[in-house]
Amino acid sequence: MTITTLKTTCYLLSFSLIILLSGCTKEDESVRKYQLPKSPPEQAETPPAPAIQSSTTMPQTPEIAKHESKSGWTWKKPDSWQDSQGSSMRMASFSVPAGDETGDCSVMTLGGMAGGIDANINRWRGQIGLPEQSSEEIAAAYQKIPTLAGKCIYVKLINEAKPESAILAAMIPQTAETLFVKCTASKAAVEKIEPEFIEFCKSLEKND
Repeated sequence: MTITTLKTTCYLLSFSLIILLSGCTKEDESVRKYQLPKSPPEQAETPPAPAIQSSTTMPQTPEIAKHESKSGWTWKKPDSWQDSQGSSMRMASFSVPAGDETGDCSVMTLGGMAGGIDANINRWRGQIGLPEQSSEEIAAAYQKIPTLAGKCIYVKLINEAKPESAILAAMIPQTAETLFVKCTASKAAVEKIEPEFIEFCKSLEKND
């Protein structure tokens, strides 16, 4: 081999080595260039917020117990009314508080019309020292209250000359009997008792 040929061979080997090294470098750069980025770490799922339960409850009105008599009449009395002893003619008797006083309330029945509206109201008027009235005057003075048992005739009687004497009275005519509710007390006491007395009358019912 001549020296010229040897030199040529060396040049070729050197050139090939340079190309080979250049290719490796480019390959490395390509690998680095297309390397996939790392996935971000998974975040823990946030648990759903617990449902908020409302602490508000609707107030419930307690029911007033119904009372039933042996004759089939039922009623709802105010809580402040206390059962009391009365005459044997009464179905029920109540002590009714009114401030510093206590009224007496009675419930009773009489057969048929029991004398009628005019006779009974004039009888009650006489009990507190009031004069009798005509049918027209009585009709203008009483009220009609609807009840579970039907029409109720209601009257408030006060003797201004005797304020210690006053009456709240109601009568409910039925086919074979008439129911009477009556409360006696002073003028000041019956004014306080009147709203509860009317509500008591409205609750009256006859179960045949």
